[in-house]
Amino acid sequence: MSGPPLGGRSAEIRRLRRLTRRVDERRSEGVVVLEGARVLEGALRRDAVVGTVYVDEKRLGQHAEVLEQARSLGVDVRSVEAGVLERVSEVVTSPGILGVATFDTYPLQDVLGGATLLLVAVDVADPGNAGTLLRSAEASGAAAVVFCGTSVDVRNPKVTRASAGACFGIPVVEDDDPMHTLDAIGAAGLRRLGAVGRGGADPDRLSLEKPVAFVVGSEAHGLDAEVLDRTDDTVSIPMKPRAESLNVGVAASVLLFEAARVRRIAGTGASP
Repeated sequence: MSGPPLGGRSAEIRRLRRLTRRVDERRSEGVVVLEGARVLEGALRRDAVVGTVYVDEKRLGQHAEVLEQARSLGVDVRSVEAGVLERVSEVVTSPGILGVATFDTYPLQDVLGGATLLLVAVDVADPGNAGTLLRSAEASGAAAVVFCGTSVDVRNPKVTRASAGACFGIPVVEDDDPMHTLDAIGAAGLRRLGAVGRGGADPDRLSLEKPVAFVVGSEAHGLDAEVLDRTDDTVSIPMKPRAESLNVGVAASVLLFEAARVRRIAGTGASP
């Protein structure tokens, strides 16, 4: 532990507050804020470059295990006066521990070479859903997740927390223009499959052992007509007639793991 506990007016705490609240600060520094022991442990396990960990002086014992893990990896650990991190965090009940880690997104072209399974999120606005997409994409063996259109900022602390560290385990791409994204993916030889609630092909009827990119849309409206025009086919998860369409995070997870299952059987492509 280096130095006395930091107070709420210290330069480091003021910086933490800006990073937690402002996307421009996170982007300019190329970092994300890790809120909670679980996401911090997940980041460290995936070899994330964590610069500093801040912990409430009254909760050192509670977080002893992850703090020891951080110290063993050379991470600077700073104690903070009791209650200060509660005012920094935007979590309703502060976990009393925050970390700051380097986070870089990838150019689209860098993830397309050799990729056989991609997930494309268009206008996915909810941080929790974005985190779920990252977790499922990593776990199913996808090559990358591409967020485009008006999707949530991938450096949002809520995304990082919901991903449980998976954002450090799979390449993440940001691209403003979904049309550019889909044109580039098509040119790379992947079949673009737009996920729709009803009326798409059953996954069993698609050749998921071949290179594919699942394209999922916003929570409220799904994929718009212009985006669907850029896909090669649509896919729908079979459901009971009266069932509501699935949450975008759940739907993408089902499709990704179905592709992983098919690939295990066929012995082709990425699989967990």
